[in-house]
Amino acid sequence: MLISESQREFNMTYADLCMFVSNLVRTMTRDATEFLAYSVTADDIADFKALGDALEVFPTDDWYLGNVSIATEDKDAKADALRLAIRSISVRAENKWGPNSARYKQFRVTGMNKFNDRDLLVCARHVHYVGTQYLTDLASEGLTQTILDNFLALAEEFEQSMNAQIDAVAQRDIKTEERVVMGNELYSYVVKYCNIGKQIWENVNEAKYNDYVIYVGGGGGGTPEVPPPAPVLNYAPNEFYWDEVSTATSYQLVYKLTTDTEWIELYAGPFPSGSIAFNPGEGEWIARLRARNSAGYGDWSEEVTVFIGLRPPQNVNLIFLGAPDNHLRLSWEPVIGADTNDIYKSVVNLGQPSETFTLAGSIPTSPFEEVATLGKRYYYYIVAKNAIYTSEPSLTVFFDVPV
Repeated sequence: MLISESQREFNMTYADLCMFVSNLVRTMTRDATEFLAYSVTADDIADFKALGDALEVFPTDDWYLGNVSIATEDKDAKADALRLAIRSISVRAENKWGPNSARYKQFRVTGMNKFNDRDLLVCARHVHYVGTQYLTDLASEGLTQTILDNFLALAEEFEQSMNAQIDAVAQRDIKTEERVVMGNELYSYVVKYCNIGKQIWENVNEAKYNDYVIYVGGGGGGTPEVPPPAPVLNYAPNEFYWDEVSTATSYQLVYKLTTDTEWIELYAGPFPSGSIAFNPGEGEWIARLRARNSAGYGDWSEEVTVFIGLRPPQNVNLIFLGAPDNHLRLSWEPVIGADTNDIYKSVVNLGQPSETFTLAGSIPTSPFEEVATLGKRYYYYIVAKNAIYTSEPSLTVFFDVPV
């Protein structure tokens, strides 16, 4: 739900708003004769009550969030089953031709456990294609057309579960928007009828006048002089949470892609009883939170950056810059999506092949430099990493340091 499309105009929970309306309807019914002077009829009061009743029975966000969770669980279960099925086919090629064979590598299943949903589906369709091409060759390993047909059906079920999760998230957003629109409309009538009620009873009956006073947040206790301080927003996998601010009556949590300019509202309401689920899809997201009371909104929290479904960084092109004064220097172009580069080396005598590689260093950017030993050959390769993925190793390069 885009905030610019519909912003909540009331600073109380939906439950408190519905309760206030229920009480207000009884008060207005008591004063129905006085309201007639302002062209508010019994039918108007009935329509007002019906609007409040409709909001009260409108499914809560927890209901739609539950649908999202159910769809996500179903999708994740099918993803696990699909990974097992992919492995059951590719292992037949591995057993027949070996893990380093060209035919086995054609299945492209390396790093499968780190694939996001979309890449897993692409991998499954590719495995089905390659498995079909090698069906005759792999018959000796137990591969059959029935296995391939069942595998393709499982991949289609997984795709359907992906779409179901997307639909559940979209439905939640739509219903959140509808709930805000209904709440704003209802609250506009609350303001209108309370203003009329106060006008009727001002300087006439203090008790009845007070029946039409709106206490923001659903209760009295006076009005805070200042907005609440900025809360501290925390993130755990797939959810946000924060500690309650003592002077706050409600909160607003928003997020966006780092490349976007418009914020999206994820939650607006009282202090939640649990965490707020966050499953927007893959990308680099930022989120922030603020609290509110009758004095207005407080400052935003520090922004929290969330990485979801990042793709592996591309392979690194490693080059030598030379070895002036026996200081070996390596360089590489910055890799999109990488925040760390691990350099591995193998040091042998001149003219010898590489042996065991060990980690030489982990740095965020090039160049890498170290002191060389005379009469040695230095082999190097590099991998780029981010919080989730590691790239394939670069091509190995070597440099001789003569005596």
